[in-house]
Amino acid sequence: MTPEEQETFESSFLMYQEGKGVDWLVPVIVPDDLVPAMNKLADLSVRGDCGVHVDNDYLFPSTQSSMEHITGWHAVNSTCQKAGVPTISATKVRHLTSTMYAALDIPEEKRSIFYRHMGHGKTVNVNIYQAPLAEVEVEHVGNILTQFGEFFSRNYIQIVLLVVCC
Repeated sequence: MTPEEQETFESSFLMYQEGKGVDWLVPVIVPDDLVPAMNKLADLSVRGDCGVHVDNDYLFPSTQSSMEHITGWHAVNSTCQKAGVPTISATKVRHLTSTMYAALDIPEEKRSIFYRHMGHGKTVNVNIYQAPLAEVEVEHVGNILTQFGEFFSRNYIQIVLLVVCC
């Protein structure tokens, strides 16, 4: 591991949850500073005090003795509305993360690790979550086309003669 990877590994707790629409467990990386909060959510006495059913196994359970779990989007949406900020959703976060990841210079063999962690494959990442990389495309393709344009304008007479003669 690189020193940065080692630091992340040592300062995180890894847990797993069922992935939505996939048949494998998806790892969830929990920063160390959130572990006490997660432990509180799992504490049976705290759960009892909050009205969580004793047999409800969800880490984020509904209260009032329900056997269900909270819906993350509803909780975040309600908080965003109260704070007067645009709603953040898991899809938007995955979209942003996938787009930012796509712009990194990472070997293809390592990208599959990211896709698996995100709970999907390359096709879903590119076609659903990843924003069109307009900035990267303009920068890369635009730079090449600009170079071509400069070449054509410098060598216009030679190119016309080459095309006419061939």
